[in-house]
Amino acid sequence: MHALGFVLAVVVTVVVLRMFVVASYYIPSASMEPTLHGCQHCEPDLVVVDKLSYRFGSVARSDVVVFNRPPLAPPEDAQLIKRVIGLPGETISGHDGRVFVGAKALPEPYVNPACGGTADFAAVRVPTGKYFVMGDNRCDSLDSRVFGVIPGSSIVGRSVAVSWPIKHLRWL
Repeated sequence: MHALGFVLAVVVTVVVLRMFVVASYYIPSASMEPTLHGCQHCEPDLVVVDKLSYRFGSVARSDVVVFNRPPLAPPEDAQLIKRVIGLPGETISGHDGRVFVGAKALPEPYVNPACGGTADFAAVRVPTGKYFVMGDNRCDSLDSRVFGVIPGSSIVGRSVAVSWPIKHLRWL
């Protein structure tokens, strides 16, 4: 009987952790290359997502977040993963191959250099409670430039590590 109680405790603990604390997601596309791998003909990365930290802290620029698919995004995936670029109250734009927050160019060492920069896009004012997100692979990413800003309430959590494949194991 003790073994059954132990198994039940483990199952309940795993379910609670999965629901409220941590989850894992495979990268479904090349939109986050080279930071996260999901390209065709490569083994996709499995990321560990911290679902708890945003309950106690704020979303920060450059966080890599998993969020529920916005209505204007293609329906292939229930959740997407992108990098937070614009915070509530900011104006985000793209020109001259760069992203700007207001008039200041955003340093983006994570952007895929093969894309040759970011294509121009019109200025977007990020409303209160919403975020502007983009993929690191700017030439192959459907992101806020396409589906608009995302509500903070749709964010599942912050990606903290790559856990698979072993050769990609690292903190984000």
